[in-house]
Amino acid sequence: MNKLIYKKAAIGESIQNVYRLVVIMAIAFIILGTSAIVLGVYINVRDGEARILANQVFDCLNNDGVINLDQIKISDRNKILDYCGINNTARFYVRVDFSESGKSFLVLQHGDSSKMVVKTIFDNNNYNKRLEIYKPGYMGMPEFNYPVLFNNNLRVVNVKMEVLVLDEESV
Repeated sequence: MNKLIYKKAAIGESIQNVYRLVVIMAIAFIILGTSAIVLGVYINVRDGEARILANQVFDCLNNDGVINLDQIKISDRNKILDYCGINNTARFYVRVDFSESGKSFLVLQHGDSSKMVVKTIFDNNNYNKRLEIYKPGYMGMPEFNYPVLFNNNLRVVNVKMEVLVLDEESV
């Protein structure tokens, strides 16, 4: 009789081990599946960086609802990010174009404009699709009319801002 009790106990214990094994396997699949999804997806943050940088530059230039270009020294017009106090700018190219009646009268920029070649290559689809992960972040804000003070003359002009964000490896 005691042998029968031990056999029933052994059978019950093996059934519990099967349940434990199933639960452990389910937990392992959840952990491995989650990590595969999280680590397997490539997230391009360059566009986000470009949008943030464009907003920072616009906020820097915009003072009380008017962009006062008379405050910007001529020496700062090619170093607009330094003027705005934005550091670590080696991988950025920023251009702010002010135009009136379709004619540009002032361009503020920062960085190496030859980096636009990389953007042109990607815009013309002249690249291998495996290189898509190196596509530069680009934020071309829509053109908008904004009051601008220039040469002591307040006028509403068309403002076009472009921000290009490149990684050091892709230049």
